[in-house]
Amino acid sequence: LQPDPSLAASDSKKRKRKEKREKKEDKEPRELSGYNKFMRTQLNALKETNPELGHKEAFKLATEKWATSPDNPKNAAQQGDESGKKPSESAEGRENEDEDKEKEEEEKEEEAAESQEACAAAAEDGDAAVKPEEVVAECS
Repeated sequence: LQPDPSLAASDSKKRKRKEKREKKEDKEPRELSGYNKFMRTQLNALKETNPELGHKEAFKLATEKWATSPDNPKNAAQQGDESGKKPSESAEGRENEDEDKEKEEEEKEEEAAESQEACAAAAEDGDAAVKPEEVVAECS
């Protein structure tokens, strides 16, 4: 007697399914998206304030709030923030950019002051041939 090939195939399928299930159990769950976090907090808040409200109605109200929420990346993009980040995140980014610009301006001012001092010193010496090329270029 030969074994039934259909039984062998089903055993193989069961083994593969079991392996997949084990792989899924080993993985850590992904971090929730902004939408999922928002919906979780809103649903909990709505159910606390309105316990008689059914899940379907609460979910509908929460999705309406999401449409106008500043946490929604689409709203952030519509408000002039092309990055699609939350306004709080983009505000931090703007603060960092402002700080960087201020530092650059301060450095430029320091360089300008140093070059003016070098030009003044070179003018006092009166000998352009002895001056370094950089000083001559800056003073021109």
